[in-house]
Amino acid sequence: MQKINQLEFTNKLKTCLERTAAMLEQEIRPIKMDEESHQYDDKFALANFTTDLALDTVTTLLHTAFAGLGDRLEKKESNIKYELKFEALELCEYLEERVRTTSGPEVTTSETKNVSGTLFGNQSKTKEVTTQVTTRVPEYVWTHTLTYSAKLVDRKNRSIVETLLSRTRSREISTTVKDHQPKPFARKESAPLYLDLEMIKTLPRSIDRSRDSCKTPRRNQEIDDVFSAFQSLATFTRAVRGTMPDDHHIADAAHQEKVVKNFFSPAACSFLCKKNDHDEAKSFIVPDKATLLNEMQRTLSEQQASVRRTADEAAKATKGGELVGPDEASLLYVLKLLAQTVTDYIGSVTYLENMLRSQLEAAVGRELTADAFEEYVLYHDRLLFSPDFKPRPFSYAVRRSASAFPDGSIQIRTIASKQPIRTLTRDVTLNTPGPVRVALGGADSIAFDGPRYAHAYRAQTFSGATPKPLELVANARHFSGFVLLVGKVVAADEFQPDHAIIIQNKDELIIPLILNPLPTPKEFADAIESLSPEQRAFCEAFRAMQLSSSLCGLVVIQLKPAIEKVLNLPDGALTKEIALTDQLLNFFIEYQISTDMLAYDGPQDVDKATKLTAVKGHVASITNVIQAARDEDLKRTAEEAVHRKMLEDEEDDDLDPHSPIVESPAYAHVPSGGIPPSFGDLRRDRDDDSDMDNRWFHAPRGAHFVWGAGYSPGFSPGYSPSEFSPGFSPG
Repeated sequence: MQKINQLEFTNKLKTCLERTAAMLEQEIRPIKMDEESHQYDDKFALANFTTDLALDTVTTLLHTAFAGLGDRLEKKESNIKYELKFEALELCEYLEERVRTTSGPEVTTSETKNVSGTLFGNQSKTKEVTTQVTTRVPEYVWTHTLTYSAKLVDRKNRSIVETLLSRTRSREISTTVKDHQPKPFARKESAPLYLDLEMIKTLPRSIDRSRDSCKTPRRNQEIDDVFSAFQSLATFTRAVRGTMPDDHHIADAAHQEKVVKNFFSPAACSFLCKKNDHDEAKSFIVPDKATLLNEMQRTLSEQQASVRRTADEAAKATKGGELVGPDEASLLYVLKLLAQTVTDYIGSVTYLENMLRSQLEAAVGRELTADAFEEYVLYHDRLLFSPDFKPRPFSYAVRRSASAFPDGSIQIRTIASKQPIRTLTRDVTLNTPGPVRVALGGADSIAFDGPRYAHAYRAQTFSGATPKPLELVANARHFSGFVLLVGKVVAADEFQPDHAIIIQNKDELIIPLILNPLPTPKEFADAIESLSPEQRAFCEAFRAMQLSSSLCGLVVIQLKPAIEKVLNLPDGALTKEIALTDQLLNFFIEYQISTDMLAYDGPQDVDKATKLTAVKGHVASITNVIQAARDEDLKRTAEEAVHRKMLEDEEDDDLDPHSPIVESPAYAHVPSGGIPPSFGDLRRDRDDDSDMDNRWFHAPRGAHFVWGAGYSPGFSPGYSPSEFSPGFSPG
């Protein structure tokens, strides 16, 4: 939609008021609507009047721009729907080479000549000599041609019905270089431009207030249709003006603004009139339509003549050097007025809408937003609904019973306000008495019981805007946790999970929710109305699939009750067993331990402590197995590291056998039969030719030491791990 400068329109409206007041009778005065008390119906009357004036103005300007258009439309055949087709072609072609002769200024010089042997002796004679330089300059002449036409065509098959205008203008352009083309093109042909005249002719001139789509003088189907057609008209006029060369006088901003400003635009006359009889009870009357249109026609003729006169003077001044002559200048001017009329009409209707908005804000004392309207709705919900049915905040505690302390919470809230949304809630547990199945994969599934609730959220939006963005927030308390599944409810007893997460130990999950509302039944019916039977059937089947799985679902599974269930423990057995619960979760998540290896499988008539003791014994056994495997892995890793380091040191000694100092950050050798080295620097003499068993190495403080015979991994003969000195450990 075209944006309107309201300040500029207000100034133009003021000018129209002054000019209209001078034209009307003295007992009638024009009045701005926002300066006088009026009824709501007066706004619709003004919108209808402005629309009628704008359509008459557009029709007059089109007939002026394209002569013969009005006569053809009046006598047209009923079965033909017309379009206006405009084409333009601009050429720049080389013509010939010419020689231009230029004469320089005349230069007069004096020449003095001495003459001897005369009767009077030697004498001098002076003679004046006048010279002039003539230069022959070669010029290369190009022909710049503009051809354009406007035709009336049949909209059905685009066949030409009548040529309204067809003109060709050309001029010569001279250059001093033959290879330098004065225009950046040799041929510039614009694509054909079309304007639907039938659409403009059949536009509604009044608002049907009985239709459901009628909301305000601006927000209704009739005004929307006029806006759409006028936007197409403005696009057409801008495109036609764009096909004309821009190096002509009409492109001068000052001149263009002057001739457009002097034109009286009825589309900007967004005001009504009253008689000067001091009777405030009398209703408003619309201005005289004929008076306004006559003033428009008068100013149009005057300014059009001014434009033609200016173009003619420019052509004479340049001796035909202007490609745009009086006819073209007049056409461009009228097209500019058409675009300005569209702007004025949009400004007039927008002015009414803004006035209505300002009055509404003044009545309630604030600007109404979606949040303000939501407050209004919630207020009436409290008045209209009983406590059992009023909307409730979507914020719930996760707990195993009403008397238990919550393990966490879950809520859906708006991102902006961080407040939970309010939903209509209904307990549907009795509607699906059986368990709900959840498919985890191709072969695995689970079933769960518990309370089930259906929630309905009513999103408040303005003007078809997207609903406020929401987010899902879930958090768990310390030493507590639960599993959250997010997916779709595909049947009364089936849940299809899309995402799952374990929330525990003060975790907080925040996930933005993307809301994609499905089309309403009316919107869907309107969309498929013009489709083929096959396409319509496919859309209906696809919509049925969407509606069958459009219900978003959240499933909360508490961890401790679920673990108690699979381990055959009584309810509440793990409530105070924090360490045991953490161990069990670690086994299930990290090591994928089967529940059969940890579950109590003894008699069921024993007390809770006995069952817990049995489970703890299973946990201890699994812990020992895991610890043994971990120790074995650590030992093997340490031996591999020692062996890898020894191999690296062997390679270093092979490269530099006389190195004075050999340092190792991870281990140190000791001499055979000796004792482990203490901390500190242990150097060997470079001239020491003893074997490798007697070499000393440096190890950093705090390192673990391993010694052995030579470079073999393991322990030296005669030593055992128990003989390590304090502070040293094998591996």
